Amino acid sequence: AAEPGACGELIHFSAAEFDVSSGSRRCWSGPRMFHTCCQMDRPPNPLCWMDGSLDPEVCCLSAASFAAKLLKPFVVTYPPLGFTGPDKPPAGFNCLGPGPAEIAALPEWIAKTPYPEPLRCGDGLVTIPIGLPVPLEAVVPCVPPKYTDMATLRPWDRTTYMLQGWDQVVGSLGMQQEYLRMYEEAMFGITTTKSGQDAFRHGEIMAMGAVPLFVNFNETSRLAMGHMNRGLMMQALTLPGVLPVAFVDTTRFDARRYVSLATRLLQWTRHRMTTHAVAAYALRSMGVNVTSQ
Repeated sequence: AAEPGACGELIHFSAAEFDVSSGSRRCWSGPRMFHTCCQMDRPPNPLCWMDGSLDPEVCCLSAASFAAKLLKPFVVTYPPLGFTGPDKPPAGFNCLGPGPAEIAALPEWIAKTPYPEPLRCGDGLVTIPIGLPVPLEAVVPCVPPKYTDMATLRPWDRTTYMLQGWDQVVGSLGMQQEYLRMYEEAMFGITTTKSGQDAFRHGEIMAMGAVPLFVNFNETSRLAMGHMNRGLMMQALTLPGVLPVAFVDTTRFDARRYVSLATRLLQWTRHRMTTHAVAAYALRSMGVNVTSQ
């Protein structure tokens, strides 16, 4: 990473404050965002740097090299989905760790984990926890390779909602795709409670194969997010080298543990937190026989 205060520091948070450095603010503000201006493995997008005020070498390459190099040993190339040709397909796609088949298969550790119990009140009222599930179609097939450490958005800071107004340019669907791609390319997504404890953002981060850093998770109620795997969420906050609130210390960071946790979070999201999974759970809770999701 670059020296403290430089743009390459990207979105490293202070351990004492919920804030980013002034250098990072110079790099990522207004329409200039890491995930649109740095374009993963390709050269930096020149349209972001035409005024010459910032150096893409610092803003993009040094920032991206952190995640890409750190996790490179865990990248595996899998054949295209549905490929039925020769053993060595002409093209494939990359995952961090397990591929789509392993993510899609129900692992034994999830099958053995109990579902949340409905809340039964004294007057006979039964409340079935549903929460805010994500569409199955929105869940990535595997943990994608990462190109930066922290997603840009911080829920408590409206100045980091950099996609505001993009619907006028790319339409509402395009804006949603850019929002999700921000999490897909990041190792971590920051989330917290706001007007309520649950939020679609929690599931969106995990559905994109990122690890959520839920900064005040220990203040949340089990009744508010019944389908969340609280053990995995707490593991994310105690990963070696990930300091409060979200600063990655490369000398202590354990990339293998990160990939393992990201994989388990994605598996849990696919099998317990999608609209399909929660609907099947609700039907079973009402005594309806459900044979598949």
